[in-house]
Amino acid sequence: MSQKLSLKDYQIWAFSPFEQKWSLVIKQTVQTNPLPDTSVENSTFSLDHQNYYLLDFPENHKIAILFKDSKPLLTKEDMEFLNSLLFPVYSELATKSKEVKLKKLIDGVQNITSTLDLGELLTTMLDNVASVIPGADVSALWLYSPSIDRLVCRAYKGWNKEIEQVQYKSGESVCGKTFQDGQTRFYISSLHVKESMKGISKRNLQFLESAFPYPKIHASDTVPVSFRNEILGVLSIDRGKRVAHITKWDFQILKGLSAQIAIAIENARLFTEINRKIKCW
Repeated sequence: MSQKLSLKDYQIWAFSPFEQKWSLVIKQTVQTNPLPDTSVENSTFSLDHQNYYLLDFPENHKIAILFKDSKPLLTKEDMEFLNSLLFPVYSELATKSKEVKLKKLIDGVQNITSTLDLGELLTTMLDNVASVIPGADVSALWLYSPSIDRLVCRAYKGWNKEIEQVQYKSGESVCGKTFQDGQTRFYISSLHVKESMKGISKRNLQFLESAFPYPKIHASDTVPVSFRNEILGVLSIDRGKRVAHITKWDFQILKGLSAQIAIAIENARLFTEINRKIKCW
């Protein structure tokens, strides 16, 4: 180290993008000063007249170091040393969050075989999405209805009831485009979201704005729901708060949840068809 640091008066905090909050990892001081439940972008920042050094780790994890007595001048070599020293802390946090997400995937598989109530199952799966994807507190499942040639909202979480009135044509807005070409889309700013919604009908826009519980959409993700190369619908996630961007791991989790939704829909269709045939005998 370039200078002698006090080892008796500091705190180490870790930010989990999964839980979207800071937690105290190591405390070598009596007083605890909670950090805000949001991510911080700068390498150094101040809070309540105290200074923090911020270290970035993979998948949007962050670790902040507070030196209570003073703000030591750390060199680049010092920061690299601290990064290596605290890497096991990141590894433990990342492993725990991945274990929780994998458990949700396993629970989803079990749910598919535990109930034939499609509405209940889809709602449960949206709950799983919200619990494993950072900031996914507003989500919806859009399924294609051949009778009206539109995508309709089959299940939702976080939206107001007006979302039930929205009906997308193929190619309309973000969901319609994802349904049309089967491509996953991620928009990471309100400007990008606004651009992607060009062409939405006036009626749909009115209901969409009434249904969204926040002033504006800061980020939006859409994932196709498909079974055997047939696109059945779209899973959409919209964020009204600024959160860390979706990671590659989150993307894989989303694909897994989307596949589970598709299987659940197909199971429900087969069950309905079997019942119809039985009644015809």
